[in-house]
Amino acid sequence: MKHFFSFIAVLALGLAGSHTALGAVDTGDEPLCGADNICNIAVCDNDPDCGDDNLPNNGSGGGSTPTDSPDRPEDIEGCTSREVTEIGLAVDSVWASWNGFVDFIEEESGITIGNCLENRFKTNGKIVCESSQDGQCSDNDGSNNNGWASYLNKRAHFCPSFLDTVADISGAANRKACYFALAAHEWEHTCWRDQGKAEEIDDLAFEYYKDHHSDVTISMGSCGMD
Repeated sequence: MKHFFSFIAVLALGLAGSHTALGAVDTGDEPLCGADNICNIAVCDNDPDCGDDNLPNNGSGGGSTPTDSPDRPEDIEGCTSREVTEIGLAVDSVWASWNGFVDFIEEESGITIGNCLENRFKTNGKIVCESSQDGQCSDNDGSNNNGWASYLNKRAHFCPSFLDTVADISGAANRKACYFALAAHEWEHTCWRDQGKAEEIDDLAFEYYKDHHSDVTISMGSCGMD
């Protein structure tokens, strides 16, 4: 039985002398989501005609929809479009359950969170995707750092080694868990001088995110974090 889908939107994109239409249509393909120069994003999670920018989940089944977008994309700098979306949505995800997140961290670690970290997540925190592993993305012994941040500076810096590792992980939900954990870790550095607090919080942040997103299937070690 053939199913017909109502037209939602069509966007002509000039690519190498051809075009890809973006919409929800019945193209007559068997199966419907075959290669036909039409991105059926509304009905096909894995249409080969849709690029990563059209498919924020990147095939993950992670609960995001094509209309999901981060609240403050302008505060995520130097990142790819997929990274902006996934980092932003990971950070935004804890807003509605912030008190529960704080209770979990404080009960498990004995750390008193206060409102600095809340402000970083909700209003004034920024994330920079670094383009070079030089500077503070590397230690004096030549080892790579996942990220860095400075006390009282609102920026969390994500280093290329971390970004490349996470980019290779399958599933948007898994990648978001990594981004969430490192954001919590580095923003913690901007709020407290005590190095030990930040070392505890990334494990707990990852655990909290995984507990609240059933489609996360990896451990934090897969993010290149330990």
